[in-house]
Amino acid sequence: MKNLAVRYSKAQLKIQEMAFVIVAIIIFFFIAGIFVLNLWGTGLKKDVEMQRVEKAGEIALKIADSPELSWSSSSSLCENCIDLDKALSMKEMISQGSNYKDFWRSDISAIRIVLIHPKKTGECTKFNYPECGTITLFNKSEDFQYFGSYVSVCRYDEKKGGYFKCELGKIEVSPRLLE
Repeated sequence: MKNLAVRYSKAQLKIQEMAFVIVAIIIFFFIAGIFVLNLWGTGLKKDVEMQRVEKAGEIALKIADSPELSWSSSSSLCENCIDLDKALSMKEMISQGSNYKDFWRSDISAIRIVLIHPKKTGECTKFNYPECGTITLFNKSEDFQYFGSYVSVCRYDEKKGGYFKCELGKIEVSPRLLE
């Protein structure tokens, strides 16, 4: 057998260098592509969160206009007004296990009504009503963030011969969190 001596020429060395440069360029574009996809994915998540906030505000207004909570009297019909008496009785029915606990959409984890002005504190029950500030209709989870819309919150006040009293409030909805 003959021993073949391998000789490298300058051309072969240049071909190897060019191959390494091409591999390095491919790796660079791959890493840059991953970075761009990551940035695009972050923007996509922000867009989804923005849509969820907008949707929660719309759902809050729809809930305020639902016959179960909307304010209506013989003298006037108020758009986006909530009847506090109806809301308190709805809360009691939900806590007693009625069919209303699944009445609203499954992508909502909590609904509450907050009195903003005049400022009152405490969760409403039938014992401290109307001297309370919040009615939580239901809360399905502990990890939530509220979004909502401002509404008029009205009730019948028996003082001074009986009249309808409306205050500034906010209906807040907590959508389910992204997983």
